[in-house]
Amino acid sequence: MRRVSIDSHDAFDYNGGMRAIFLALSFSSLLACETFLPARSDTPQGALEEKCVSTCRKQISSCDQNSCIKGCRIALDRIVEHEQDTVFACVARSKTCSDYDFARCSARVGVHADGGPPLPEKPKSEDD
Repeated sequence: MRRVSIDSHDAFDYNGGMRAIFLALSFSSLLACETFLPARSDTPQGALEEKCVSTCRKQISSCDQNSCIKGCRIALDRIVEHEQDTVFACVARSKTCSDYDFARCSARVGVHADGGPPLPEKPKSEDD
């Protein structure tokens, strides 16, 4: 029986192989990150958001394009519930056009206007 010896040059170069794997994973991670990045804030995404931004620009003079885009994204669930006119009227009454204004106005319209259901009663203690 012959013994076969493996020359060190023929063997897998551990450092070089690991370096190649690291580079391949790094490159694929960079490509994958582009998929998961949030949408650019300077362009409306989709027909619903474009319509909202257009209406916002017409109804709220204190809001610029970027404020309307961000505000429409904050109030998106209210827009779907057809409450955008109420939200826009509330934001128009405020002195600024900030994320806070859109969030505050979105939380105070429609079925959400009263703050939600009442808190449950405190459980009675065993001493009572």
